[in-house]
Amino acid sequence: MSDEVEQGEPMPLDAAPEALHMAMAETATHLNEVRTAHLHHLVTAGMLPETHLASVEPERRLAWVMEELHGRMDVDGLTLPMAGVRPEEVHAEVVEAEHGSILNLRIEQDGAPALERSLPLNAQADAVRHTFVDGHLVVRW
Repeated sequence: MSDEVEQGEPMPLDAAPEALHMAMAETATHLNEVRTAHLHHLVTAGMLPETHLASVEPERRLAWVMEELHGRMDVDGLTLPMAGVRPEEVHAEVVEAEHGSILNLRIEQDGAPALERSLPLNAQADAVRHTFVDGHLVVRW
């Protein structure tokens, strides 16, 4: 019996699992919405998808975090928007780690839980310095 079924026809009970998965993926248009919502919740929880890949390729992790925080990668650093945050509420520290520098970012505002993120910096990042300019955290190396 052929695994191919015309559009709109139910799949036969003896259909191969691969055919069933393919049919579901073609008809389930909400999957991208579910993936996006899941990714959003991971970001909110401070977790990163692709954890293994991020440990092997830190630049990819940095790009992903920058995208989620609406930051901008520059040739010699990065810029993070900090709208509504006062300079004294932002605590940034650069730590040298085994695989390069890490920017530990902590934002503490009255009455709210602290937001903490660790951003692995590019391999070329040395002599890292950071300033708070016009509502943006500017990190340069």
